[in-house]
Amino acid sequence: MAEAIIWRISDLLDDLPKYGKSWAVGGELHRLKKTVSALQSVVRDAEKRLLDDFMDQQFMVVQTPGGIREWFDDLKAAVYDAEDLLEEWSIEVTRRELPGKDEKLEQDVQVESGSRRRRERSDSFGYEEEIIGRDGAKSAILKFLLGSDAEEKILVVSICGVGGVGKTALARCLYKDDMVNKHFDLRIWVCVRHLCDLKMALQKITESATNEGVDDIELEQLQNRVVELVRGRKYLLVVDDVMSHLHEQWGRLKSLLMGGVEGSKILITTRVQSVAHSMGTTPSYFLEALSENSSLDLLMRMACEEEEETRDSIKLTIGRRIVKKCGGIPLAIRTIGSILLLMKRAAEWLHFEHEIPEVSADFYGIIAHLKFSYEHLPSHLKQCFVFCSLFPEDSVIDKLMLTSLWMAEGFIRPIDNVDWDMEDIAHDYFMDLLRRNFFRDCIEDEFGNVTACKMHGILNTLARIVAENEYSQGIDRTWSSNVGRIRHVSWGSTLDLKRGLPSTLLRAKHLRTFIKTDQMETSRCETQMGEKTLCDFISSFKFLRALDWHDSGIEKLPSSICELRHLTFLDLSENDGIIRLPNSMTRLHRLQISFCPGMIPVPRIAVAWGVEQVKQVERKPSN
Repeated sequence: MAEAIIWRISDLLDDLPKYGKSWAVGGELHRLKKTVSALQSVVRDAEKRLLDDFMDQQFMVVQTPGGIREWFDDLKAAVYDAEDLLEEWSIEVTRRELPGKDEKLEQDVQVESGSRRRRERSDSFGYEEEIIGRDGAKSAILKFLLGSDAEEKILVVSICGVGGVGKTALARCLYKDDMVNKHFDLRIWVCVRHLCDLKMALQKITESATNEGVDDIELEQLQNRVVELVRGRKYLLVVDDVMSHLHEQWGRLKSLLMGGVEGSKILITTRVQSVAHSMGTTPSYFLEALSENSSLDLLMRMACEEEEETRDSIKLTIGRRIVKKCGGIPLAIRTIGSILLLMKRAAEWLHFEHEIPEVSADFYGIIAHLKFSYEHLPSHLKQCFVFCSLFPEDSVIDKLMLTSLWMAEGFIRPIDNVDWDMEDIAHDYFMDLLRRNFFRDCIEDEFGNVTACKMHGILNTLARIVAENEYSQGIDRTWSSNVGRIRHVSWGSTLDLKRGLPSTLLRAKHLRTFIKTDQMETSRCETQMGEKTLCDFISSFKFLRALDWHDSGIEKLPSSICELRHLTFLDLSENDGIIRLPNSMTRLHRLQISFCPGMIPVPRIAVAWGVEQVKQVERKPSN
């Protein structure tokens, strides 16, 4: 990621020479550009070595000395600070060059006139997960789901296996099966990693069954609602990726589901054999690794564009050796296959084969293999992937929101000699990560365009490992002494800001991102950010690029918002109390993307005050 930041500094420096004479810094700029060029040549190898060492330390393989990491963290902090300083300079130059207010009002400014050419976007490629080599497993579990002979009214079966082996993919295939659809009156899919909070589990079940939010419903009402939902109906409930549970909570949940008719089934996926044994009422199904032939079939489908290429004898020979290194784990095979897709010649496959690490059939082995795929991402995609560490596991990530945030952070780089709009380039970044299997579970609109996705749990873990010290899910009182180096924070609706800002957060002075993820891990509480809290926040975090205050009980936006000179992304949606935006927002010359429905249109302000471009976007419901 540091490599990408250095590229951004290089781009900023390239834009500054025309101002060098007037600011008398031409010589300093030349020396700084030479330093940046030298850093670009060493930082990639340093980052790879540190990631290797850090993962070993995380999984207690070895204990690594901290000297190199401290040096690298200091380097990244200095690079971030340099970028902040250069952007401050650029903002000040822009401010001085802007025409006066009266002159701007007379100009005929078109908000979209400065945008690049838009192009047709295509989401048409095979991202749907094929289930290869699982015919026996599918038939066995399908027979169980459709069967009616049972001693118990509601049967529970678990699919158990190591991470990345395809448990969720198999469960999803069964869930969507036509016979299953016809057999059950009601199908419910939820992901509950830790079944310790009955209310949270009931919320997810109700939302899945009704496609409606249930944030403000009390536990007793939720219990009654779930009882009514299943009463007299034959249902299938899939509980995906369970890592732990409390026996008492699971027992209470099962008792609420007993109103379903005979033949109702509960299907659980888990990596943990003890969970499968204790939650199931029938023997669990252990999902083995793919056979060598099935692994090769999957690899060739991922790595070859043309059918004829899948029969290439040389590539088949190399591919067979490669899949042995993947240990029959579909997630590892898919990510390796997506890299091979970019290599057209067999000689490239042969060279790449020797770089691939062996996969051991445990969590560390699989995540180390995925780290290898991460290291083969180009630098611009690495930072986009790591940014997703802000989203909790199993989050539905809205594509428009995500790409807008990438643009706000400066992650999207113009393509040389290609006149594309930045939104189109961001779209390509997203689709590239999807093709490389870093995203999954896509949601499409009626035209087949991808609108949202999820990230596999192991990849989410990898993103959080890489993001350590820079990104944080939530505001943790146990943040280390390195809190000053945290640049990006996500927060949930359970954070109560009525009493002011947490002291831990206030120590993260160089924060660039503050986004709200709204996951239903615990019961919701009102945020209600008062004017003092808002003013304290604005005065504390001067380097914010992306600020998400949606659904935060805000009634009036302070005029001091103009002090956030770097601000590019702002979300104020679902704050019904805000009717009008302060005039001071016209000083936010970098603001490009705004989620402010129902308020004075930001583009109109942009036209009047010369803001280059503001896109007003509507936030879609989380469901």
